[in-house]
Amino acid sequence: VYGAIYRGGGRFERVSDYICAEVDRILEMIDGEALFLGGGARRYEGRIREVMGGKARFAELIFDVPRGAAICFLGAEAARAGRKDDLFSFVPMYLRKSEAEVKLELGKLPKKSLI
Repeated sequence: VYGAIYRGGGRFERVSDYICAEVDRILEMIDGEALFLGGGARRYEGRIREVMGGKARFAELIFDVPRGAAICFLGAEAARAGRKDDLFSFVPMYLRKSEAEVKLELGKLPKKSLI
């Protein structure tokens, strides 16, 4: 599961690193009530409810996918605060290696070209 832990009400503050871990490991990091959303929350809803009981809440399905307007709002907020990204040095953030990278490191890729 990919995720992060946030605290807040009207404004949210990320209080964990970005996470790529088994659902149980993430649940161990949560104290108190929590709101879950996204595909991982839907996939593991039964396990989350089993572990967290009444402390687990689930957002409506419409909030599982980021909306364009929400992304624009966050960008405008960042710009007002003076934060900006350089388009030419911007790089994606990966939480884990791709399957191909793992296989290459383990020597499990074919030695012959497939082309």
